[in-house]
Amino acid sequence: MDDGKLVVLGVVQEQHAERARLYKQWRDLQWPIVQDAFNLLQIKAVPLAVAIDEHGIVRSHRANPKFVEQWIQQPSEGESGKQPPAPPALSPAVPHALQWASKPGDYAEKIDQRLLDPSNPLAARAHFELGVLYRMRFDSHAHPADFQASIDHWSKALELDPNQYIYRRRIQQYGARLGKPYPFYDWVAQARLDIENVGGTPLPLKVALSGAEIAQPQRRFETTTTSQTHPDPQAKIQRDAENLIQASVVVVPRTAKPGKAVRVHVLLQPADAAKWNNESEPTQFWVDNPEAGQVSQNLHLADLPSVAESTEIRRFEFEVQLPELNEAKLTIPSFALMNVCHRETGVCTYLRKDVLIELEIDQ
Repeated sequence: MDDGKLVVLGVVQEQHAERARLYKQWRDLQWPIVQDAFNLLQIKAVPLAVAIDEHGIVRSHRANPKFVEQWIQQPSEGESGKQPPAPPALSPAVPHALQWASKPGDYAEKIDQRLLDPSNPLAARAHFELGVLYRMRFDSHAHPADFQASIDHWSKALELDPNQYIYRRRIQQYGARLGKPYPFYDWVAQARLDIENVGGTPLPLKVALSGAEIAQPQRRFETTTTSQTHPDPQAKIQRDAENLIQASVVVVPRTAKPGKAVRVHVLLQPADAAKWNNESEPTQFWVDNPEAGQVSQNLHLADLPSVAESTEIRRFEFEVQLPELNEAKLTIPSFALMNVCHRETGVCTYLRKDVLIELEIDQ
């Protein structure tokens, strides 16, 4: 590389570009890295090394170090009458993709539904790209339903193309520890520390890491429920009758076989008429033990921002091991205890928000 004979370009199938930038900063990588969130290269396994000559001709699709060493020592072969490969493009499922993802709107209604027909050879790719778009909009505008939509489209893409590594990993990123091949972003904390130790400033992450993204894989289902005290055993705390806090539940994967595990993401967001009151105890979220199956943890706490009032989404995550029973659904009661202020009256109250979690079991 020193004499200019070899230029290295990295391509990552990463949903969040800033995470790739942080890794590049941490490892002091001196070559460009391109984000390919939509998997335009249609890669089914990684890593993949491609050798391209100065004329744009692909000389090896799975180049190894020995090939590269021999190749760069050879004289130029000229263009050989070949044309450079055409750059990859978005499938017809997502024209103007980034414009749609950058602002609210229901782009899905504009999609030609024939592209999503399972018999269409582009269907898997179209579902994956739509999942990327929904996740982008969720990260930008916090529409809770978009998170579930992204998981649903990725799951459908994997169903149609079960050998696609990228589709599978995107789902596992937010899924249960039993299904993880490795922790996806456990390196982030160490990267920040190492950069600071040499006097640098770590590049910020626009989207905070979820618990699932830094969770270590598990070989068996583990729980931490035995020593936790129920915060409202007699159900005396007044309910959120005005629906000041809206709750959404996202399950990853949406369905699983008996005995398998899923990860449940609960998102709590103030309605237009409300704000969080941060001048009291943390928001609590409690998950009951189901009659069948297991939950990883009963009690969850959300740290409070330093400001007196706020309107952010508060997220809670836990895992459920589905029962080894011939059941189509598993229902788990849960609730949040929180301090909420009414915007118009200014009155702040301590409320209970009941959330019924329904899990689908794939029989």
